[in-house]
Amino acid sequence: MVGCMLFLSILTGLWMVRQEQKKKNTEAFLWKTLASLLFVFAGILASAMTSKTPAMGKELVLGGLVAGLLGDMFLSMPSISKEENRGLFIIVGGGCFALGHILYFLSFLGSTRGVVLWPYLLVLLLLALVDLLIRARIWEAEGVLGMGFRLYGAISGLLLAGAIGAVLSGGHWISFVAALLFVASDLLLAHLQLASRKISPRYAYLSILLYYSAQAAFVLRLLFWP
Repeated sequence: MVGCMLFLSILTGLWMVRQEQKKKNTEAFLWKTLASLLFVFAGILASAMTSKTPAMGKELVLGGLVAGLLGDMFLSMPSISKEENRGLFIIVGGGCFALGHILYFLSFLGSTRGVVLWPYLLVLLLLALVDLLIRARIWEAEGVLGMGFRLYGAISGLLLAGAIGAVLSGGHWISFVAALLFVASDLLLAHLQLASRKISPRYAYLSILLYYSAQAAFVLRLLFWP
């Protein structure tokens, strides 16, 4: 049942992109919200199906899924609202995703035994990468928006570092897959939003596929804890 819900969520997300590219913005917003809700419901169902996942772990992962739902809604708002609010919605939506990353990171931290420091170099690496893309004007993000994306890059590195630490502590490999997919999705989505040169809108399909696959992997992590 969980697998069916996850598959349906991914299909719904891809259909949402099609509606978005047809400029059916209201329909796209509704389909995206539905897809995100399905992930939350799948997470709740997965939590109920397993007894080995600690209550705190369930709450952190479900909190990450809810944060993703809110992030999706805010990032989709510019398409159905006034254009001058675009920057605000991007910042708030990005903040929701950053919160989700932190909650997922804490869930990794809770299943990590000992201290593994070297993966945390990824925090500096992702921060440096985002900073380089902005300074080179490959991404157009100035002022508060630029600072926000730099911080988000560091938080993405933290997520990936936490996943590596969890796997090195004997955790299931799906933790690393979930984090890696999420970071890849983050970078591609940021490029779609900020690229100074237009890129093919077809990459939006890949972006949503990476993102929803990451969310699906986090739901499955509840079943394969830690």
